[in-house]
Amino acid sequence: MQRNPTIKITHSDFLKVCKDYGLTATIARKLFKECGKFNIVDRIAVGGGKAKLALISKEISIESNTKAINQLNQCLTSVRAKITGINYVKVVTKGTAQYKQLDSILPLAQAFCMNFRMTQMDGFTEYLRIGIGLMGKKYGLNKFQYYNDKIFSIYKYKQELDKDTDKISTIDFYNFYREILISRIGVEYSIEESDWERKIDFLYGKQEADDNKALYRDWINAQFDGLSFLDVVPEPSQLYGGKSKERYISYMSSENLTSDKSNDLLESSPYE
Repeated sequence: MQRNPTIKITHSDFLKVCKDYGLTATIARKLFKECGKFNIVDRIAVGGGKAKLALISKEISIESNTKAINQLNQCLTSVRAKITGINYVKVVTKGTAQYKQLDSILPLAQAFCMNFRMTQMDGFTEYLRIGIGLMGKKYGLNKFQYYNDKIFSIYKYKQELDKDTDKISTIDFYNFYREILISRIGVEYSIEESDWERKIDFLYGKQEADDNKALYRDWINAQFDGLSFLDVVPEPSQLYGGKSKERYISYMSSENLTSDKSNDLLESSPYE
């Protein structure tokens, strides 16, 4: 049985049915007119059994797939034009090897849209923008499958950073790391505005320091001291997780320090 069945009935037959249920002709005509507002215009009448139904379903699927590829192609052209600064970027032509590659990218881009609940136009654009950005000067449609997981991760990081309710403290944490790095080994450090993978490290580091009610300066110094026996400088990804809390407790004990967040402020916090 159909989940949402429909019927097709003539006006005269409808009047007969209504009469059998005691409705007047006037009411029946008004009711028929009202039902006309819900006329089904997009249902396909199928004859010839399951084989014909399967063929029509396949044709609909191909048409839908073609529309989606064309939209992906349109987004690709637009994104590449913005990134390269070239006013005219050649559209991928149907029947070419690149068009076949677009066909293989389509389900990945559609999964991205579904995962992050985005429209195809917005989702395709963001997926392509991140992917092409990761490729840098070595652009190639065949590389999207390689970068697919990373594209998902980067957009997730971007969402988390956008939801950060205290961005100023995240910037402070980042600046303390830069300051301590310069004071300890004389190396300057900065990250690009679009480097979401590094930015998320500082957000996670700040959050873990906050969870432990630690001064950012103490927390970061603890990671430097705790890894000094390996003769390595802690990467931003080593400022949280693992044994970062143990390193902090050990550092505070050895230095005989107590936390006082009111003193943990920098004069300025440029996010370079």
